[in-house]
Amino acid sequence: MVIKIHQTHSTKEALNYNESKVEQGQARFFYSKNTTELRPFAYPSSQRLGQLLEIEKGNKRCRNKCFHVSVNPTNEELVKLTKEGLKKEIDAFMQHMGYGHQPYFVYEHADLKRTHFHIVSTRIDVQTRNKIKDNNEKRKAHQFIQGLQQRYKLDTTKTELDKVQLIPTINSPILHEGIQQVFKLLNQSNIQNRQEYLDILKSFNLQLYQSEQGQSVIVKDQDGQILRYPMALSQFIEPPNYSTYQLHQPDEKLQQRLQQKVESLLKELNRNYRFYTIYELREMFIRNNLLPYQLSKNGNLNIYSPLDKTVVDAQLLLNRYRMRLQTFVLSNDQFHGMIRELTHQLEQKHVNITEAILDKEQSAIGDSESRNLVLKELNLSDCEVYNHLAAQLDSQEKATVLEAIKSHLAFMVNKAIDNAHSTSKSYNNKWDRSWWERLNHQFLLELLNYRDWQKKMGAKHRKGARKGLTKKRSRRT
Repeated sequence: MVIKIHQTHSTKEALNYNESKVEQGQARFFYSKNTTELRPFAYPSSQRLGQLLEIEKGNKRCRNKCFHVSVNPTNEELVKLTKEGLKKEIDAFMQHMGYGHQPYFVYEHADLKRTHFHIVSTRIDVQTRNKIKDNNEKRKAHQFIQGLQQRYKLDTTKTELDKVQLIPTINSPILHEGIQQVFKLLNQSNIQNRQEYLDILKSFNLQLYQSEQGQSVIVKDQDGQILRYPMALSQFIEPPNYSTYQLHQPDEKLQQRLQQKVESLLKELNRNYRFYTIYELREMFIRNNLLPYQLSKNGNLNIYSPLDKTVVDAQLLLNRYRMRLQTFVLSNDQFHGMIRELTHQLEQKHVNITEAILDKEQSAIGDSESRNLVLKELNLSDCEVYNHLAAQLDSQEKATVLEAIKSHLAFMVNKAIDNAHSTSKSYNNKWDRSWWERLNHQFLLELLNYRDWQKKMGAKHRKGARKGLTKKRSRRT
């Protein structure tokens, strides 16, 4: 287990960060203690923030008033502890750190493979209004983790969370040494030019800064907020070197292997998410020892492999999957839940699904080249899954979701037509087929009937046209 104490200056920023994650569906309320209300999460976020800020009003001299901690158990540790057991251990941790009597709020964050927790409280004592002593915090947190591992017999070997430890943070045990390791690593990598070097450096949350005193490096978080005052490059034995890194040439076999790994991770993202943010993408790749970075020259994403000291030429792959990259998160479970709700409601109101979805007057159903399917306007206002999601989206994001649903339904119709020749009459008698297969088959039968009707009407029209032409010729003769 990893416990990180974040050096967050503002209690408001820390609380709002977690509250916004809840609003976006990326986190949920987990636990609270010593609050003025019995059910603090039943109230607006302003109520929770106001409770902490009211305490902090009593101490105007203290600058860093926020106590912000992330608790990162592995999946195996979470199973052993259980969530109820974790609540007790969070209480024990807060007591151990001197915050047992303080009000605090705990949020559960869930990403692709890992659940972690954020605790937000205040360093201002609720009783005395003095700042709670924060000396030796890292040592005390380490002692608590050791005791926890002994009590639950947790595995003390390195886990997935420890794989990429090259990204320096404000909580790194030896920040200076961590930054130096990054410089050494990039100096030995096959980076093509100075700007790409700086772009990759940003993915390590580091940025070079030129001042009157000379060049420095600053530590930022993923949102670009400065976490540490600049450190002069003169303090480092091996600073960034722009004259030697171009000597390293990429290995073609290694490139192919890493590109396959990148594509595999992108496919895994797509299996879990219909839409995901840059944070989900970054978390996925970091857990697999790859680091996404953005190129300044064109805004494209690319991948750097710290273990192989190489840039992975993955721009085309990332651009191919970039349509899934959005400013909001929508899981595939949510997406298919909306479609199931929508089709169920349409079945209640119409003779069949095709009648409800397809605009037959404007649609042309022929081969794959001449086919043009036009869907009717879809009303999702009665879908509970959609309404829950829509409350967190703006108008542009709602339009993106609606377009994705229409595209998926059109895909189903197209697929049904393409599979027409391989479908047998006995298919309907196999009730063990999945709901989606039966629905697909229903589309197929209805569309084939409609296509046959189109052919008959076309034949009648052509026959009538020929008769008319014959009459005209007979009159002339």
